[in-house]
Amino acid sequence: MLTSRTTVEDARVTRAASVDEATRLLEEGGAAEVYIDGGRTIQSFLRAGLVDEITLSVAPIILGSGRSLFGALDADVLLTVRGSHATEDGLVRTTYDVTTR
Repeated sequence: MLTSRTTVEDARVTRAASVDEATRLLEEGGAAEVYIDGGRTIQSFLRAGLVDEITLSVAPIILGSGRSLFGALDADVLLTVRGSHATEDGLVRTTYDVTTR
């Protein structure tokens, strides 16, 4: 998992100050697939064009107010549905491919 300041390589934690540094560390470690979490972190990786798949989970509740899921982005991110399923606890998970323009 990556947070805005951390990369995980085999059970070791290495701090990365930027997406470029995190990408370099992951490439050096031979990472093929990486789980990214956190709105700002995802936003940074989206801006860098490094996200090829997003899975969104929708909970069965309508909130009266809240914040944007990923925050402001420089441009729209086009998505293509890959698949969707409902979980036993009522979440609906939909996986999207990030479509490049």
